[in-house]
Amino acid sequence: MTSPEPTHKQAAEAAAHYAAIVKSSQDAIIGQEPDGTVTSWNPAAEKIFGYATREIIGHSLKRIIPAERHDEEERILRRIARGEAVQHFETVRMRKDGSNFDVSVTASPIQDAAGRIIGVSKMVRDITEHKRLERELRRNELELRTITDHAPEIIGRFDRQLRHIFINPAITGATGKTVEEYIGKTNLELGHPPEICALWTANFNKVFETRQPSELDFSFETPNGVKHYHSRTTPEFGSDGTVGSVVFVSADVTEIKRAERLLRENEERQRLLLKHSPAAIAMLDREMRYIVTSEHWLKQFGIPEQELRGRGHYEIFPEIPERWREIHRHCLAGAIERADADRFERADGRVQWVQWEVRPWYLPSGSVGGIVIFNEDITERKVAEEALQESRDRLSLALGAARMASFEWDIVKNTRHWDDNAHRLFGTNPKTFAGMPEEFFRVIHPEDRTGVQAALAKAVQTGTYTISSNKLDY
Repeated sequence: MTSPEPTHKQAAEAAAHYAAIVKSSQDAIIGQEPDGTVTSWNPAAEKIFGYATREIIGHSLKRIIPAERHDEEERILRRIARGEAVQHFETVRMRKDGSNFDVSVTASPIQDAAGRIIGVSKMVRDITEHKRLERELRRNELELRTITDHAPEIIGRFDRQLRHIFINPAITGATGKTVEEYIGKTNLELGHPPEICALWTANFNKVFETRQPSELDFSFETPNGVKHYHSRTTPEFGSDGTVGSVVFVSADVTEIKRAERLLRENEERQRLLLKHSPAAIAMLDREMRYIVTSEHWLKQFGIPEQELRGRGHYEIFPEIPERWREIHRHCLAGAIERADADRFERADGRVQWVQWEVRPWYLPSGSVGGIVIFNEDITERKVAEEALQESRDRLSLALGAARMASFEWDIVKNTRHWDDNAHRLFGTNPKTFAGMPEEFFRVIHPEDRTGVQAALAKAVQTGTYTISSNKLDY
């Protein structure tokens, strides 16, 4: 049996259908004679190459081929003449304005009913964007490869069977094994310790199951000794939304861990030094909460240590005056304040005299972390000074009533003090009279100066002296 010949109507319908496809195609569809002369040129060809149909029909297709590629056209025509098709041949073609662009060419022979080749059918697709994306992808892959090849971190990819899909060269420094040894194998197959493999496996499976990143800290025996690592494992999603693999990035944090340990040890030493300091010292944060205090601070203010932990300075001492609180605010802004003697009225009515200094302490970032308060209770000294002053005042009144005077000379510090009675008795001006020996001797009668000088010399040697002088020069 043979198939019936198509009717004239059917043939016409098929031709119309083909013509519609050619007209609406987004690819250039070109018909040629066997010698390469253009016989048909669809609207997409006009748009892609810039030539109108009338400009190209009857001309060689070499018009749209760069001169250095004309031999490509000859080879295609020879293959067509042999009845061969050309599939997706990527090359370069030229627009009417002379600009070149990337194309994919598919060419097929056109045969008549007798099987003779009577023409060429070509489809030319503009792949400029495709090529641009390919180049960008290659560039990104090269950049990624450059980064991973030189990264100090260990970077790897694992499939769902926990086999290595990728590993960067940093692994060699950590294990002594080459990259090639890792690909396609699990960590257990590579001979890593079972206990660390179990830790890694649990971490990877967690990421596969939860579809969320996971972080892990671990220690590992390397050719250079035990190293500490911090790792992050991230899921990789396929086009269907499933997690097909995970990416593992592990950084050597050995030096960081060592620095943290040294910092903790140093902080502990400082805490102990502060705690056992003979001075009253308190370290507070920016919210004026206690961080640590010396034992002397607790003793000075009569506070049990457990009452200070995490509590505020103003909560412990609500009676602190506003002027001190303002000083604390200044110091939290970077100032340093001090006072040699300051009155502190306690909530229970007692009065303490303190010598203090407040200065900021700083975080590694350079910002103020809080303040340190240095305190010394000088109440006893202040009471003794006030008692001494009262005694001097009474002595001065007694001497004044007896028309007597007193003066002091500290021969070690070379300081002198004359009371008001002495200035009145000798007629000296307290504002201008410094009490120097030569000033003192000027008010002594010349006849008595030798005796006074001898008495002073004896006083320096023995600690006591008596001077009797009846004559003064005013």
